[in-house]
Amino acid sequence: MNGHTGKRYILSVNNRRAEAQKTKDSLSWGWIAVIVIGIFGMLHPIYEVIGPLYASMYQFKMNYIGTSSSLVVLPYLVLISIFLYRQQKRATLSDYFIIVLTLCYFLPGAIMYVYGNWSNSYYIYHFLSYLFFVVTNELFPNFTSKPTPNTRRNSKSAVPFFSIVIPLSVILITLYYNGLRINLQLGEVYDMRREWSSSRMPNFFNYYLPFAARITPILLLITLKQRRIWLSSLLIFSQLVSFSFGGMKYTLFALILGVLFHFFGKNINAKKVIIYYSIFVVLCFGECLILSDQLPMLTIYTLRRMSFIPNQIGYYFFAFTQGHDYLYYSESFLRGLLHYPYSYPFPHVIGEYAFGLPDMGANTGLFAEGFSQIGWLSLPIYSVLYVVSFRIYEVCARGFQKTEMAYVPLLGLLLYAFTLQDGAFFSVLLTQGFALSVLVLYLLSHTQMDQLRHKRH
Repeated sequence: MNGHTGKRYILSVNNRRAEAQKTKDSLSWGWIAVIVIGIFGMLHPIYEVIGPLYASMYQFKMNYIGTSSSLVVLPYLVLISIFLYRQQKRATLSDYFIIVLTLCYFLPGAIMYVYGNWSNSYYIYHFLSYLFFVVTNELFPNFTSKPTPNTRRNSKSAVPFFSIVIPLSVILITLYYNGLRINLQLGEVYDMRREWSSSRMPNFFNYYLPFAARITPILLLITLKQRRIWLSSLLIFSQLVSFSFGGMKYTLFALILGVLFHFFGKNINAKKVIIYYSIFVVLCFGECLILSDQLPMLTIYTLRRMSFIPNQIGYYFFAFTQGHDYLYYSESFLRGLLHYPYSYPFPHVIGEYAFGLPDMGANTGLFAEGFSQIGWLSLPIYSVLYVVSFRIYEVCARGFQKTEMAYVPLLGLLLYAFTLQDGAFFSVLLTQGFALSVLVLYLLSHTQMDQLRHKRH
């Protein structure tokens, strides 16, 4: 056996081993289908407990359509099973984005239709949104980039730099506008939000603090891994101070998720994401059955908030816009060029339409927000926008691959996947800091590449 033949043989063996490991780390299509149908089945009794609790607020309906609706939903479940199988086999960061959105948004959306919350036209739109989304992800090419070594400065300084500057700036901003205090009472979040609104902070800070709330857990995960305890403590303190000012439950949720990722996220893969979510739904299912005389708080603050409410508000966006003019971004980056037809922000227009409360801003994301802007054209256009943003995120986080911190980008992915359900695409991109977070992740990613390169030499 000559040298070239030996190399080819070794490469072939390594490829077979990698393929075998990939198969081991993925579920079969049959198991995926069982899990999808099982989750769908458990969401029925969960919704029957959660729906009536806030029916007067969000107008959740309890008109169960029956078995006929299940037959209508069945093709949706089959489609989800097929693409979930493909995505967890491939398991790129773009696939992780779509897996999370499928489990937390698209699949629970079918329950909203089954209980009579949606018109047939919106169910079709929701179904097509998913179809365009996953097909675009399948067909759109991956971005490639060549790693460039950092020769100008010590790459190790990036983590402490961001881990000091970002939390200290958050603490100083809150100290100036709200005083330095920590309040973790979830029942007082609306009072905290009123204080935020009345603070009259410059718009820059209104953009900066949401970005900081999302990048801080990522920095926390890295500093905990590196055992930089004082930096980790500073990051945790700043996140608690930030929650106490704005009262955004997401800020507290992101911190908890970051800590959980430190302990349980190291060996996570797409298969485990699907299994863990299934276990989470089982826990919510058990809570709703056991605590029949009490409020199922876990389910209320998780499934209800991240799955049922965004889906229902999405329907209100669709239903209202069907009878009115599209916005064509006249309220955002095309303001001044196009006439905005309403006297107050569109989320408040929906708040008045859906709940009779013009002071209430109803936000939604993904394709329903796109429909309010450009109608049915949102299906292909927003599919491309989301997939391109996922590809860019993937390229910028590539330096974490094959390192002991390969799971770090998954935390940022989860945080922004949940944000995309609630926020308009361009708002998430700019106002809520997705673009800036990707830039910071890119710099941290190069830090990892440089450290890995130094170890090899």
